[in-house]
Amino acid sequence: MHSQKITLTPIGHVENEFDAPTSGESIRAAESRLVIKPEFLGGLDGIEAGHEILVIFHFHLAEPRGYNLHQHPRGNQSRP
Repeated sequence: MHSQKITLTPIGHVENEFDAPTSGESIRAAESRLVIKPEFLGGLDGIEAGHEILVIFHFHLAEPRGYNLHQHPRGNQSRP
């Protein structure tokens, strides 16, 4: 089996009102905007307000040691 390298190139970013860690409930209640670089806007042809899309993201501001790889879903300690 061949090992392949995959490189992700950002095509935009997310804007919202948060600049510090916030509860999931607050984040879900707020509106965020996807800001797409102009050269990639043609790839959105046919997408309209209200359509569901899958957004792949990268936590680029997370400290390398600032998080634990094992998390409880939504912080619920009763869920492994």
